[in-house]
Amino acid sequence: MQIPVVLPSEIALSTSRSKFEPVGRRWRPILSLVNELSHSRRQPTSQDRFAITKKVFLTGVIQGLRGEVMESEAAIFRAGDMQMVGAFVEGEAMGLAISDRLMWWRASKWTKLHDASSTVHPYEIHTGLGMGFGILGVAPRAVADDSTASVWQWFALDGFGFQQSLCNPRRYIAQRQRPKLPKLPEYAYKVFDQGLGRSLWFIFGGDAAKIAEAIANFDACRRSDIWLGTGVAAAHTEGTSGENLAELVSLAGCYRQYLAVGAAVAAHVKSCAGTKSRVPDDVCYALAAVSSEAAAAIVETAHQSMDDHSSNKHQQWQQHILKALNR
Repeated sequence: MQIPVVLPSEIALSTSRSKFEPVGRRWRPILSLVNELSHSRRQPTSQDRFAITKKVFLTGVIQGLRGEVMESEAAIFRAGDMQMVGAFVEGEAMGLAISDRLMWWRASKWTKLHDASSTVHPYEIHTGLGMGFGILGVAPRAVADDSTASVWQWFALDGFGFQQSLCNPRRYIAQRQRPKLPKLPEYAYKVFDQGLGRSLWFIFGGDAAKIAEAIANFDACRRSDIWLGTGVAAAHTEGTSGENLAELVSLAGCYRQYLAVGAAVAAHVKSCAGTKSRVPDDVCYALAAVSSEAAAAIVETAHQSMDDHSSNKHQQWQQHILKALNR
């Protein structure tokens, strides 16, 4: 029996809303994505970066759901290009997180991916982990003790926030509800909001006016983190016009410094991957007023300066970046 196909625009809305529904129901969106990719004959054009990114990401998800860890990047891209390696790894991490959770008796395949790729894809591996947990309706617990959690472990909450907001826009964006994160520190809600900010870029197709309008509806105490996440997505996603970026910066107003931090983080993400693709200098100048190389260096320096005994390395890291960009 063939799995019903879910159109791309319907994927986010098809995810089960109830946290307590059987796990089998949570597989339906994933199985529909697999079916869509397997039967799609349409090849996106080189200009359709959203479509290309989604196709490569889904290829990674399928790989992860099979419990397979790709050893060679050269073997990855039948569906994309070498500039999209991060999208594949994020999807693979998400698929592995799901399959690990449901096949708990085997050795963790996500851990194998982490051990193999954490130096070049630390961001994607952890956001993918959070997205996988989000599909299963479980909040990541890696940061329950914020005194020992690394900078990158916090990004599982970012991925969780991204997935939850993308799949439950009515609850988390229209109604602006906050998730229940029991036994996690208060700072977890801030990182969740950064993932929510990333989701807005995709929900509104990068439309600066619609994104700014949505953020303005949130309480003022949440806006800085949401703008930061938006900055990550705006810089990381290719094909955005200079006019749209300029409008985004203008509409950010007093929050533009957080937009800049997000852009710097995106520059560092691509710099770590070492691919031919990087955040274009014109994008980085528009959002952060520095070159892509300079932005990546600022983020790396902030990371290297972390105090091992800090109670919250992620927060300290972002504060270092913010201070450096404002000099």
